[in-house]
Amino acid sequence: MKEAETLMKQYDGMLQRTSRLQQGYQSSLSIAMSPLLVDSIFPSILRKYTEDERNTELSITVAESSDMQQLIEDSEVDVALSCTPSNSKHIQTTLLSEESITLVTAHDGWDSESGPVVEALELLSTHVIFTDHHPTMWPTLKRQVKMHAKASRFAKVSQSYAAKRFILEGMGVSFLPFFAVSREIQEGRMITVETPFMELPKIDLYALHPIHEAKSEVFVEFVKGYL
Repeated sequence: MKEAETLMKQYDGMLQRTSRLQQGYQSSLSIAMSPLLVDSIFPSILRKYTEDERNTELSITVAESSDMQQLIEDSEVDVALSCTPSNSKHIQTTLLSEESITLVTAHDGWDSESGPVVEALELLSTHVIFTDHHPTMWPTLKRQVKMHAKASRFAKVSQSYAAKRFILEGMGVSFLPFFAVSREIQEGRMITVETPFMELPKIDLYALHPIHEAKSEVFVEFVKGYL
């Protein structure tokens, strides 16, 4: 049975290589990304990569950060962009960047000079706070919010893109990495609110890939340079 599965994989691989050559590609790179990164500046990074590497066929898998290590170990993808590192000695973990997070809310329609000041404590006390759309930062954030805004109300939203959509609809507020909301801020659809009374955690972004795999290392260096 295992021999048959191996033969089928080899056959599928041959078909994929033939198809790739027919389309003008000379190599391929498969990437896994967490939903948080998909709904951020990272698609722009991938677009730039495909422009620079026109002979490389790119494939994207969207998966949770908790699944990234297994995808690498099973050779399902060449490199994974994740919010959590790997604990496997067979996988290279590269820190891409350390990102700040910020409290965001829907734009109130006022310009920054003539509009009323948006107070973080009032915002946290009167609006629903969407939580749990990142694997590590929310326990600390919830403790701090409860300490300063005792009337705060939380609503668990497991995906960051959903939290962003609810915020844009005026349904609540949340803490998100700046890279995940930079476009909405530039377009005037969201605003950031300073929280000087809180010590906001950082989010680390990692690239995971098999050790000493050249094409993955080249891609990782490209992403680091872009960031």
